[in-house]
Amino acid sequence: MMVSQYKEALQQEKGKLSILQKQLAQFVTTKETLENRAKAIQEAQLYIQRVAVETQAKVVVKIEAIVNKVIQTVFPDYSFELKYEIKRGKSEAQLKFYKGQNEIDVMESDGGGVCDVVSVALRLAIWSLSDTANVMFLDEPDKGLSTDLRPRFSEVLHELSNKLNLQIIAPSHSTSTQEIADKLFTVTSKQEGQWKIAKVS
Repeated sequence: MMVSQYKEALQQEKGKLSILQKQLAQFVTTKETLENRAKAIQEAQLYIQRVAVETQAKVVVKIEAIVNKVIQTVFPDYSFELKYEIKRGKSEAQLKFYKGQNEIDVMESDGGGVCDVVSVALRLAIWSLSDTANVMFLDEPDKGLSTDLRPRFSEVLHELSNKLNLQIIAPSHSTSTQEIADKLFTVTSKQEGQWKIAKVS
């Protein structure tokens, strides 16, 4: 092989080397860019998680305070706890109820009365976190409670209504509910298909 052919082959290899060096430099730059992005994403995720944890903590405190206020006014030995657990990579809320130290299923407790109180308490707590109008409709809210427990439940509803600046509209046959009402309307059947509404107080 002639010297000129060696020189030509060398030049070709130098050209290939130059191309590979440029590609390597681009790959290094791309790798650094991706690593920086990955780092930024990780930092953002950590920040979001921290904010989420702080937000969840505030939500937990507010919901637990309202729900426990309602439940323990009517059933002093009951309590409520809201826990967040990570499942399948997502944060899920777990509602836990206790009677004394024992975790219970409120759906099966005390003939439905506890369940009714819990339902109202949770509605009040969730409403307090929303931006909806300050009106809530509760149909016969104390119907599952025994007569002796109704006054306590009515009082705590009245107290929270004032504290949260929430107007509660509650059709009810319960004397306890009627006694704490700021305004009371009586609806009677005048004739079949016609109703008479009279404001009592």
